[in-house]
Formats: sequence, structure tokens, C-alpha cells
Amino acid sequence: MSAYMKGHFRFFGVKSPERKQVLKIHTDKYGWPEAEALKSVCRLCFAEDAPRELQYCTQALLERKISLHGADILELVEELIPLHTWWDSVDFLSPAIAGRILKRHPELISRFPDNWIGHSNFWFQRAALLFQLKWKADTDAERLFTYVRAVAGTREFFLHKASGWALRQYAKFEPEKVRAFIGQQPLPSLTVREGSKYL
Repeated sequence: MSAYMKGHFRFFGVKSPERKQVLKIHTDKYGWPEAEALKSVCRLCFAEDAPRELQYCTQALLERKISLHGADILELVEELIPLHTWWDSVDFLSPAIAGRILKRHPELISRFPDNWIGHSNFWFQRAALLFQLKWKADTDAERLFTYVRAVAGTREFFLHKASGWALRQYAKFEPEKVRAFIGQQPLPSLTVREGSKYL
């Protein structure tokens, strides 16, 4: 597991089905953490010496009562994004957690992803690119296209890949909009290749 993640993280070596079963046994016995306790548990899971599986557990913990949360959990997501960051953590913190909250609270978009896209840490930029990934036809196309343009001039693989992924998902619902966008300005070849997959 560590080798797959380029040696960046320490793992217990517990596969996903077993990890989920352990979490279920624990929460069946002790319940799910609430409010401030939830934030404290997530911070512990992202502690410097925490094995990677604990970070994966935060997705289940946060999703459990996501409908009850708003800006407070977005602030937590913003706190967690730069901790032990790699594509696997950003790719659940952004679309699965932040994206679902922002869908219900669009007034918070300007406070979070609109700021993330200009952040000096490219993982925040990736989070901005991906927050609408599960929005389907409700994706704000102009915002997505603006974000993709904002990172097109970088040399960062993870941003080019995320841009293409976001465009590819949106192309399932609005292929002509994506086709027109890709044809209108120069984009990294990886972004074009990924974004054109369903066109």
C-alpha cells in the first residue's frame, strides 16, 4: 500500500472492506461522534504519525451526518487539505464532503473554492477543480471553465489531470459545452485528452 502511494505514507496494511468493518464494529459499540467531537476525531486521524487508513475513515465519519453541517465542516476540510496531502485525500475531501455541502449552501462557494483556486498550494487548487465533480447537470459551467483556465498555464500534473477529470464528468451531461470550451483556448494535452474521453 505504501509503495502504491510512492512511499509518502505509513499504512496499517488493512484493506478497504476490513477497514469499513472495523469502523462499523467501533461505531456500533460507541456511536458516531457529534459536532466538536467529530472535528477532534478527524484531526486525530490526520495527525502526523497517523497511518493512512485513519485518514480514509474520516470520509465515513464526515459523510454520516453531512446534512447537518455547513461552514463549520468546510472550515475543517480547509484545515485538513494541506495535511499529509496526496490525490487520495483531496479526492474525497473535495467532491465527497465539500462538494455536497456547497451544493446545499452555494453562498459559501465564494468563501471556499473561489479562494482555493488561487491558493499557492496546488492541492487547494485541485480541491477547487473537483468540488463539483458529482453535481452532474447542475455543474456551474462558467465557474468550472474559469477554474480550468486559471491552472492551464501551470506545469503541475495533478492539476492538469483534475481539470480533465472535471471536464470529462461534465461532458456526460453537456458534451457540446465542453467541446466548445476545449476548442476555444490552448489547454494542456493531458487536460484535453482526459476531458475529451466522452466526446
